[in-house]
Amino acid sequence: MITLPWPSKHLFTNTRAHWAVKAKHVKSARTLANWETTISKTKGDVLHLKFIPPHNKYDLHNIGAASCGKAYIDGVCDALGVNDKSITVTEEIGPAEKPGRVEITITKGASV
Repeated sequence: MITLPWPSKHLFTNTRAHWAVKAKHVKSARTLANWETTISKTKGDVLHLKFIPPHNKYDLHNIGAASCGKAYIDGVCDALGVNDKSITVTEEIGPAEKPGRVEITITKGASV
C-alpha cells in the first residue's frame, strides 16, 4: 500500500486557481505518486484508492471526479509503465482523520 498526503486544494474541481498554479500542483502530486510507487516496487493492474479526508465536507463523487485523484493515478501508472486506460480503478472514502491522506493499493487482476 502506498500512502500519499491529502491533495492540495488547488487540485479540486471547484478551486479557481490560475492554470499555472494548478499545473504546478498536478506535477508535484504526479511526481510524488510516481516516486512512492517506484520505491514500493509494487506491480499490478488494479488500483484501489481510499480517500481519508481531513474533515467531513468531502464526498466520493467530488473527490473521484477531481483532478486530485487523477494526478495520483497518472503518477502510479507512470511508475508501472502502463496507460491508465489499461487498469481498473476503484475508489472509496473513509472516515475523516486529520491531516487526511490517500491510500493506494495496487494488486494484480484482470485488465479492463
